[in-house]
Amino acid sequence: AGLANALDVRAAARLRHGAIPAAIADFTECVAIVSALGRPADEAWCSHHLAWALLHEGRAAEADALMDACLPVLTAQHAWCRKAAALHTAGTVRLELDDPATAGELFTRALRVVPRMSFHALYPLEGLAIVAAEEGAMKRSLRLFAAAAVARARLDSTPDPVWRQRMEEAAATAEAALLPAARSGAKASGRRLSWQQTLAYALGDDAPAAVALRENPLTAAGGQVEALTGRESTIAELVAEGLTNREIGTRLGVSASTVATHLDRVRDKLGLRSRTQIALWVARARHHPAPGPAPGPAPGHETRAQPWRTAPDREPLWGEVS
Repeated sequence: AGLANALDVRAAARLRHGAIPAAIADFTECVAIVSALGRPADEAWCSHHLAWALLHEGRAAEADALMDACLPVLTAQHAWCRKAAALHTAGTVRLELDDPATAGELFTRALRVVPRMSFHALYPLEGLAIVAAEEGAMKRSLRLFAAAAVARARLDSTPDPVWRQRMEEAAATAEAALLPAARSGAKASGRRLSWQQTLAYALGDDAPAAVALRENPLTAAGGQVEALTGRESTIAELVAEGLTNREIGTRLGVSASTVATHLDRVRDKLGLRSRTQIALWVARARHHPAPGPAPGPAPGHETRAQPWRTAPDREPLWGEVS
């Protein structure tokens, strides 16, 4: 057991210094030792560390196989730090395998496990921001990144450089997809969230539309975070009537893909994510008309960068093999 502990610690140090093959070799030996000792919990812990190291070499399929085996063991334990670390690693693996939906579920589980005002809560929070960017929820992504940055400053915590780089790549993807006013509004609303509001929003307990309202008080009276064009307003009205993109296109004499493009802009401008939320916004606007028509100019084509595909690092959560 002493040798396994030493290997685990040395491997963690090697990984932080970029000696990835040596770290993988140490973690592999650690797994073999605790397996021979018949200690399944410690074997799962070392296997989780090995999976994280494999991600650094782009070996996501191997890491996924390891996490399939060790995650149930680790999440059944009482130690929250092991649960959180394993869930974060599993979420990152699913991102590598182009499965942001499952990654989001795993990051959400991790966020529910960790103590609330702990730097350990920041990693799943930032993971959810990355997932949002991958799923096209660009305003949500920037809000979460901004809220996490405020929390890090309060906790005097800095992310590992590699993890910070991955966050910056995801944030750049989100920023490139939004107009300047939408970018600044999303980040400002994220910075204004309290820690409890941040957690509620990240965990899905606070509707994105509610955050959009905080970006501009006029929205509560039917105003707009950024004025819709006449065509965008018409399409929003037709969505509220329950029409599909194809049906809207037929009525307006445009293609369904053109309708989808306009809906993307409506969602970005209003900070909404679904057709249901657009319909609710329209209903609210009908009951509280805006003080003036003044539709703004049609925005230009948005640029959507490719989401990142490499595994982030994080502050080590290494525990000793007991």
